[in-house]
Amino acid sequence: MTDEQINIAIAESCGWEKEFYDYADIPDYCNDHNAMLEAENFLMKIDELSWDDYYCSFEKGLYSSTTRQRAENYLKVFGKWKE
Repeated sequence: MTDEQINIAIAESCGWEKEFYDYADIPDYCNDHNAMLEAENFLMKIDELSWDDYYCSFEKGLYSSTTRQRAENYLKVFGKWKE
């Protein structure tokens, strides 16, 4: 997936509705650590089980992962990742 596709998919999983946003308004989850933290916090609040799956999906641990790796794993946990 491209960065734009990833950013859109994460935004929509966090409640952004397609008809109400401009693509320029979507946070850059692939490159902005703070934006990815907000998505992770959203995941933690809505589904503790998915948070556990997400947290455990990192080979070397969540905190040593890049922002892009976090974004990819986030979508994999939601079943939204496309090869």
